[in-house]
Amino acid sequence: FTQFITWDTPLLEGYPHVILHNERGDPFRGFRSLTGRGVYHLLERERPSAGLISSFLYEFDLVAYLSCRRLGIPIWIRHETQDEAFPRSTAKTFLRGILYRLAYAGVSHAFYIGQLNRDHLLRHGVDAARLSFAPYCSPIRVAADSATQQRSRDEIRRRLALPPDEIVLLFSGKFIDKKNPSLIFDALELLPPEDRKWFQLIFVGSGILEASLRARAASFPGRVHFTGFINQSEI
Repeated sequence: FTQFITWDTPLLEGYPHVILHNERGDPFRGFRSLTGRGVYHLLERERPSAGLISSFLYEFDLVAYLSCRRLGIPIWIRHETQDEAFPRSTAKTFLRGILYRLAYAGVSHAFYIGQLNRDHLLRHGVDAARLSFAPYCSPIRVAADSATQQRSRDEIRRRLALPPDEIVLLFSGKFIDKKNPSLIFDALELLPPEDRKWFQLIFVGSGILEASLRARAASFPGRVHFTGFINQSEI
């Protein structure tokens, strides 16, 4: 988000947890930036029914994987990996495929997030019997009936001066290339100019692409609102 943030909802309440403080240097900058220190002994002590691994990016993940194998703990995976995100050379694709097949050979069950993720797992040796669908989800932290939700939407429209008969498109996330927030502008440019005026855009978030988004917003026929970063309880 190009700024320091702290989530304002309790992410660790309601279940026992241990934080190992495994950061080395600048977190998430490379394989060794998240160590596996303490993982084996924690698994040895807790003896869980299974170990769920959510990526294969860091030393931490490799240590967790090997620790589960050594301790006889079933390995479950749920990660975003798919094969269509980036173009790769034939050699890299071949080597990558071998490494994933080796890793997945030790996996007891895999939870796929979407179709491309499922295709990747099947392509690299995880048979359908070991797959379950587990899409992105989030608990509803603010309970509200439909009437209350509608009043909230009406209030937001009034606050942003959004007419009730205009269509509002919302982007919420980091302003980075991978999230591609400018795709909204690309799509709307396919419409006739007289139709674009019925759309208003809201960009919730921040990131390195904010300047370029604001530049495109300046030539957009409808209004474009930038709210900046909004924390979870306000979303």
